[in-house]
Amino acid sequence: MRGLLTSGVLVMSFFTLLGQSGVIKGTVTDATNNETIPFANVFIEQTKSGVATDFDGNYQIENLKPGVYNITYSFVGYNTK
Repeated sequence: MRGLLTSGVLVMSFFTLLGQSGVIKGTVTDATNNETIPFANVFIEQTKSGVATDFDGNYQIENLKPGVYNITYSFVGYNTK
């Protein structure tokens, strides 16, 4: 295994008063050298859904209900975090 994934979660969640929905977004990086990891998998256990990071290692998941979520980051050759 090459190392661990890290993720800088830029915005854990912003909830609007009207829609009561939130956003989780961040960047997945290599813990050893801080390089971004494009096309890594980001999975929210409670919703059974997820996204892949873009070419720059960024991701955004929208329309989340208020709550606490467990997020899993994975990529081939890295330990899942």
